[in-house]
Amino acid sequence: MFGIRKSKRKGLTLIYVLFIGSVCIFISIICFKISYMQRNNVLKMKDHCCMVDPVQKIREYMLTDLNNLIYSHCNDINDNSIKEYISSLDDNIVNYERSYIKYNSANDSFIVVYYVGKDFYKEELYKYIVRDNEVFFNCLDYSFRKGEFD
Repeated sequence: MFGIRKSKRKGLTLIYVLFIGSVCIFISIICFKISYMQRNNVLKMKDHCCMVDPVQKIREYMLTDLNNLIYSHCNDINDNSIKEYISSLDDNIVNYERSYIKYNSANDSFIVVYYVGKDFYKEELYKYIVRDNEVFFNCLDYSFRKGEFD
């Protein structure tokens, strides 16, 4: 009898060991899953934060080039000197990929025409203001139809 009792305790101990071991494995799998989900969330957030809008990129490059062009070629920054210099240039003042900026002398404004890839995207009408020898560009209107501001 003594031998039978001893074997029952060993079996009961084995069940406890298996149960505690499986709980430990389950907890470690949950911890691994949580860390994997955190890593994926961080990577997705990084991709979302670093994503660049193509129209915003084109706008920044072209308006920066226009600003540099004005400051480098106009000695005295005022309305008349800017108008004289821009009127002396060709049709397209600044080009970036297929997008361009042209001067509208009738309204004394700039028209920014955006092409994303090979397709026309939109036009924006910008008015410039000179204050304290600095040039500011204000977007007055935009259109998704080509040639509306001409």
